Amino acid sequence: MVEIGSKLKELRLNKNLSQRQVAELVGISKAMISSYELNAREPSLTTLMRLSALYHVSVDSLLGLEKDDVISTKGLNSKQIAVVQSMIDVLRDK
Repeated sequence: MVEIGSKLKELRLNKNLSQRQVAELVGISKAMISSYELNAREPSLTTLMRLSALYHVSVDSLLGLEKDDVISTKGLNSKQIAVVQSMIDVLRDK
C-alpha cells in the first residue's frame, strides 16, 4: 500500500476537521487517525471506504492510484459551495 498519511492529513485540513472529529465521523479512535497520518499504520478496507466517503474522493485516490483534482471550498459559505457544485455538475455532464 502506498503511504497515504500526508494525503489523509491534507484532506482533513482542507475540511477544517480535527483528528478527533474525523475519528468520530469514521467510527475509530483519534489515535488511529494520528497513526494513519504518520504512516505508522494502514487503514482497513472498511476505514478506507469511510474516509473516501467523508472526503468525497475515491479509495484509489487515497491509495495514490489515481489523481483527483481537488477544489478547496475553504472560506466559502454554503451558498457559494452550492454554486461551485452546480458548476462542477454542468461540466461533468458535458
